[in-house]
Amino acid sequence: MGITLAGDMIGDMYRYFHAPEEWLRAAAARAAVSALVTQICMLVLTMLFLVGLIVGVVRWARGDFSWRHAGLFALVFAALGIARTANNWPATMAAFVTAEPLQNQVIQVLLTTLMGVMLLGIIGGVMTGASRGSGAAPRASVLAMACALALLAAGLLGAAGACMPVLAPVWPQFDAAVTVLPMLAPLLVTLLTFMLHTAFLLFVYAMIGRVSANGTRRRVVCGLLLLALGFILAGRAPMDTIGQWLADSVVLGGVLWLGYALVFRYNLQAVPIAYGVFMALQLAPEVAFAAYPGARAANLIAIAAVLLVAWRWSRAGAARAASDE
Repeated sequence: MGITLAGDMIGDMYRYFHAPEEWLRAAAARAAVSALVTQICMLVLTMLFLVGLIVGVVRWARGDFSWRHAGLFALVFAALGIARTANNWPATMAAFVTAEPLQNQVIQVLLTTLMGVMLLGIIGGVMTGASRGSGAAPRASVLAMACALALLAAGLLGAAGACMPVLAPVWPQFDAAVTVLPMLAPLLVTLLTFMLHTAFLLFVYAMIGRVSANGTRRRVVCGLLLLALGFILAGRAPMDTIGQWLADSVVLGGVLWLGYALVFRYNLQAVPIAYGVFMALQLAPEVAFAAYPGARAANLIAIAAVLLVAWRWSRAGAARAASDE
């Protein structure tokens, strides 16, 4: 207990917990290792996106490129990114400092945000335009397999998290509560994440299909590449422990390989469906939490929107594959 004296009177009294220095050093060491792993994974992921951009440009030079799909992705992604920036403006303004001119900070944030959104939109559009895969519109059996993969991934990630030490309580997401329109915040974040990740996965599976001749050659090498990709994707977000990262990496890598072996090498158009269902499952806890007024309705709208976009993306990919044939 801490007590502050003001003359001959008690000015303040509070409770605190004294953590031993060994605990603090151990926690700092774990945080440093986790941060290093995250930085390495983000660096490798950035290099993979740049490789996707280069391969897309090469495919465009060879005439094996869809300008329609690339342009549509870039425009929609840029529009959603600008809308999210405008919706998050109150939180952005709250982070400004009074030691710098307001106009300079506004210009800097706007330029940085717009450049980032446009760059990601261009990279995602190029990868989308270069990702030409086989397969007609998914039938009921393919849809069932894609949904089963999403359920498997969500279930195994949840089980792996339950087996790990709990270092912090489970909190809902309150970020949307400080936006201009909280009802739109989950929708914008979900669609931006879904579009970028789906474009990346489609590109990866399309390249794996070309290297392995649709799973008939170099199976071991391609399987190891997908397992390694699981480690990279699991480490892109901050983690509590290295054990959690390893468990999530094994799950993601295994699901990526299993999905390609069973579904995606036969029908690449099932990728948007599988990832859309996976993202809908990730939003389900937020529907149950209802962290702020309107949160349940906002997340339900985001779930419906991502499933609809996933279905339309799959149909558009099937139409492109049919026209290329």
